[in-house]
Amino acid sequence: TYLIQMRQEHAVFRRSGYLKGEASPFVKVPDIAWLRADGKRFENADWESFDTRSIGMYLGGAIATKKSELDVVDNAFYWFLNSSDKSVDVTLPEETYGLTYQLMFNTADERDWSAQEVLPSGTVVTLEPWSSALWMVTLLPLKVSSQAE
Repeated sequence: TYLIQMRQEHAVFRRSGYLKGEASPFVKVPDIAWLRADGKRFENADWESFDTRSIGMYLGGAIATKKSELDVVDNAFYWFLNSSDKSVDVTLPEETYGLTYQLMFNTADERDWSAQEVLPSGTVVTLEPWSSALWMVTLLPLKVSSQAE
């Protein structure tokens, strides 16, 4: 029920359109990005490697709906999946994606997640084998462009 409630509360999980992996003109973060454990974006070699056993997905929560207005619909989220039989050190994405991250769930840990501390970008978190974790971006580095730019 926790995941159902989260989906109902966060519009980022109920988008009606396709994600493009591009930043909007007003918000300098992509609507979706695929990241490695070191926090860097996936490259073709990562997609093609048989050794790739973990992946991170950044879902941007801010979208531009009009040419001159910014519509922030929700927080951004970062989900990481470790499908390996070994622990993996996950680096939370760099500041361009978000300044701070709050753990929403970790499948390897059944504690109450409602009082999790907020971690800064670049923090390294160890994710257990065969587990996944979801962080909510609690502070975005929003830079709204003016039309003169």
